[in-house]
Order: sequence, then structure tokens, then C-alpha cells
Amino acid sequence: SYIEQMDDIRDESGVMRRGAEEGGLFVVWNTLALGLKLKALGESLYALRDHPEWTAEDCKHTSILIWRFANYLHNQLREQTAIEWQQQLNFISSGSGGLGGVGALLPEWKDSADWLETARQIQEVLLLNQVYPDGFQKEICTQYHKTVIRSFATLQVILARRGIPSFYDTEPFRTRFLAMHRLLADLVMPDGFTPAINSAVYARDWPAFLAVGNSFFKDPVLQWYLDRGYDPNAVPIQKGGAGWGNTILNDLAVPNATTKTEAPDGSSKLFSDSGIAVLRDGLEASSNALVLDFGHPEGGHAYGGQASFSAWVKGAPAVLSPGSPFAYSDPEYRPWYYSTQGQNTVWIDGDDQETWRPGNKRRIWGKMLEWQDSENETRIRMSHDGYYRTKGIRHERTVILRKGRFFLIYDFLDGIESEAPHVLKWTVRCPDELSEASGQIVSTGTPGIRLVPGWPEAIRDVEIGWGPSMVPVHYQPDMSVQKRNICHVRLVQDLSAGEVARYVVLMVAGDCDDGEVNCKLSGEQVDVNVTAYGERCRLSLG
Repeated sequence: SYIEQMDDIRDESGVMRRGAEEGGLFVVWNTLALGLKLKALGESLYALRDHPEWTAEDCKHTSILIWRFANYLHNQLREQTAIEWQQQLNFISSGSGGLGGVGALLPEWKDSADWLETARQIQEVLLLNQVYPDGFQKEICTQYHKTVIRSFATLQVILARRGIPSFYDTEPFRTRFLAMHRLLADLVMPDGFTPAINSAVYARDWPAFLAVGNSFFKDPVLQWYLDRGYDPNAVPIQKGGAGWGNTILNDLAVPNATTKTEAPDGSSKLFSDSGIAVLRDGLEASSNALVLDFGHPEGGHAYGGQASFSAWVKGAPAVLSPGSPFAYSDPEYRPWYYSTQGQNTVWIDGDDQETWRPGNKRRIWGKMLEWQDSENETRIRMSHDGYYRTKGIRHERTVILRKGRFFLIYDFLDGIESEAPHVLKWTVRCPDELSEASGQIVSTGTPGIRLVPGWPEAIRDVEIGWGPSMVPVHYQPDMSVQKRNICHVRLVQDLSAGEVARYVVLMVAGDCDDGEVNCKLSGEQVDVNVTAYGERCRLSLG
């Protein structure tokens, strides 16, 4: 059907060499689109050319399309510099996967060696320069992180299976590519989903990615995750469909046991290169976990969400980041997904955080100020300047996980340099309905969450409302339920010009009936006494 559709396209770019025509179907010819087309067509020709239902005409038409697509793409890429390759981020990773894939699958073709060599060089440049040493692809988005793994693997799997040096066995590429897979494993939350960091969704497709990679890595820790998370009846769902689904050479997506497994330690993880922290108290299904974003992103897929977080309480999703809807053309995308309005951070004056530095060439990054992890507690302190240039306000956030018990979130808003009053709205968004009771915010659900503000006298209003978000959903034929309205609470506080403001909020499971937090300011330090589950502890916040 795709070959038949090609008869009706407009050919403004001259890819089909018949010239532009009036009307017809619009086709995208960027490196992303061409790479995916080449992947699909190349795998089809390779796998089906001997099938009795494929005619000589089918093979001829498919071959013509492959040659024209690959030739057009190769002519573009070979003239570009390595810097220009990097500027295309995940787009060109797909392009290199498709171009290199057909080059490797069809070695008898005259131009295939050139296609393969160009694609290999592109992927080497991207892996070493567009993936942080801690393993996160630099767009800091879980969805595009997996897209890049898949695009690299489109080519690298073919090389590895043919005994040609690949990212799975050749340094320094192996270490960096393995780090991409290990990061994905470290992001698996207690309910088995990966979080929606920036323009992503809550996804259960990670076993397919780890299975393909570990067919060659033979990493015992990745194998532990696969043994635990693989379900032969599960569809590895991502955004409305299977993340590894656009392939017919998919036999590696079923895990094969390695010689041994090794359980990860289940500790909290700091990805300081990428600007992501995972606070957790174990790997059990009933664990507490929180993913904090103080990111160091490149490209356009990061949101105005510095200091935002997602959280799981007693294994259940409790605070959700919005992710991204099925299409960026969704009218709710800008106000509720991309915007600070939809993030779990402090929203100021109804305006977005700035995301670009002056000149719009570099992103505003968060700063990690403190990280401590011990047997009983994980603590991180970070700051960002997303509101500094527009409002003269610096935001510092501290998150503490008292393992097995509760989270404590402390926000310090420094408005010493601000010249006007501001309205602050401390925000969290919950998959369950929220309500206010006796000065606390409690959700429905099992176990739900309980939010207990310190300094309640400083909060002049509590706003509870609803807005769209992506949510964790197991596969079903109608995946439109992946997007729905969720409930948010905003704790409203006024900040006078030249002053500072603070929030302290205890976040604990909804079944904790004695949650209480008392705060006292001693100079620049905040002394906090927390009660939860019959135990009291004292914490100091700088």
C-alpha cells in the first residue's frame, strides 16, 4: 500500500525525480522520516524478497524506492560536517539507522558501502557527543532516549550479528551505549513504568529495548531487570503503540538468558551530567520513588519544568509529570504539557519559566548544590534561574526521602533582586482526586497521598482543579485513555518585592493518619520536626 501511495505524492524535493506536481499527498523528507522509511522498506525487501506472494514487480518497486531515498539522504549527509550532524539530534539518529541498515542488509548494491560508512560515522559522532557519560541522550526525554537506542540498534544489531565491529563490542562505544541501557533500567519505577521526563509518556516498552541490547552486552544487571520485568503476553507500549513495533526483524526482542544475573543495589541514583536524580528506598513493587528534573537539556524537547518531579508512594503513581500528548498539534500541548502550568514546581505569576539563555542558543540548566545518600535518607538540593531574568527570583528546591516513610519538599524563593510583588503557586498534579481537609491535602486512591504544608499561615489560598496529562496505562486496543484529566493543587503565597518566601511540604502515603510537620526559622536555617507513622524526626534545611 505504501508503494501505491507513492504514485500520489507531491515531489517538491525531487526525491522521486518526477518533479513537483499540483495536489497530491504531502510527504516529509527530513532525516527522521527518510530513516524510518528506509528501515521499513529495507527490512521488508530483505525479509520478503523470497516470499512466494512477493512478485518481481514488488521487489523492483521497493528497490527503486530504497535507492532513491538512500541516495537522496546520503547526498545530504555526506556534505555536512560532524557539527551539523549533531545539530539534528534524534532526527539524524533515525536517518543514520535507516541509511546504514540498508547499506548493511544489501551489500551487493553498488552504493551500499558508502551508505554504510557514512551512517557508521554519524552514529559514532552522535553516541560520543550527544549522549552524556551517565547515559542520557542530551534531549533529556525518556521517549527520545529510547528512540535513539532503537535507531542506533537498527544498524548496530546487523553489524553485531554479522561479526562486524559494533557498539556492543568496540570501545569507547560499548561503554557509552551500555550506559544508555543501564540508565533506562535505573528509571524503571515500582509499577514497572518508566517516567514521563519532558516530552515523553509513561511507558512499559523498556524490556524490548533491554532484551535487544543484552543479546550482545550479556550484562548481568540488565538481565536481572529482564528476568523480573519480562511478560510474554505484554505489549511493550509507548505512545499509543509499541515503541519497538516498527520492525519485522524483531526476534531479539524476546529475552535470552545470560549465564548469570546480578541484582542492582536499589539505591538512589544521581545522574549529574544529565541533571536527573532518582530517589528511591528499594526496588520492590511497594517502594517509594521520586524523579527530580534539574536537567541539562539540548534541543527542543525539554519543558519549562526545572525542579519538577514525578513520585510513586508505596509503589503507586502519586505525582505525575504531564509528558506529551499523541500529537504536538494538540491544542492542549502548549498550555498544559510544555508550559510551567502543567509541571510539579513553583509557578510564578502565571508565567512560564524561561528555558533559553539570551540569544536562544543554549538552554537554562539547573544546578545541583548538594547530594547525600545513606541507609536511611536521600537528600538533594538544586537551584534554577528560570525566573531570574524576567522576575529577579531564584528558586532553590530540596527534596528529602526518609526511606520507608515520607518525602519532604522544601522550596526557597529568593526575590531579593525582584522589583515588584509576585504570586507563587506551589503545584503538584495527582492521578487521583484531591481535596482539602483540616489544613491538609488528601487524595483518593490506594494508598493515595497526603500533603501537609508547613507554615500554613503563609498560604493565602489553596486552588484545586483539573487539567490534561498523560498517565500510566497498560496496553489496550484503545490507547486514547493514555491521556486524561488529572487533579492538581496549588498552594498560593504572595512574595513582596525584595523579599524571600519558603514552602515546606510533607508528602506521605494517604494511609498515614498522624502526618504532621512543624517548622522554625533560625537565621538562614529551617528546623523541621516531622511526625509520620508514630515516629518523629528532626531535619535541618539550609
